[in-house]
Amino acid sequence: MRNQALLSSVVMTVIAALIWAGCGSSADDSLTKADFIRKANTICSKWQQARDQRLGPAQSKFAPLTNRVNQEKAILYIMSAYQNAVSGLGELSPPAGEEKKVGTFLKAMEEAMAQVKKEPLTATEKSLFKKSNELVDSYGLDQCKV
Repeated sequence: MRNQALLSSVVMTVIAALIWAGCGSSADDSLTKADFIRKANTICSKWQQARDQRLGPAQSKFAPLTNRVNQEKAILYIMSAYQNAVSGLGELSPPAGEEKKVGTFLKAMEEAMAQVKKEPLTATEKSLFKKSNELVDSYGLDQCKV
């Protein structure tokens, strides 16, 4: 009888924990705009750091940078960090009511990166990232520009 009461107590505790855990994972897990901006800027600052860290090694790893093939390899090497940032941003839950704005700048970033993958030398054209830079800047993401 005592074992049965203990077992019943344990089962009820587990059920209560499962119900409580389920409540915490509702569909409304979106971040506030301030939290989203903070987390997004953290993700993008890692892109900025990785870009800076890859510049020197790219110059020696893909030397000589006077030929097109090596230039393209160097650009793709450096820009893979940007792709990581775009992917990281896509994993964040946008703030409630901001889904369209976030989707718009993510799409612009993805389109620019797709163009870089297709034609790496276009990464040197400021106009390629103009739209995405303007959109992230207007959203408050000062670390997400190229």
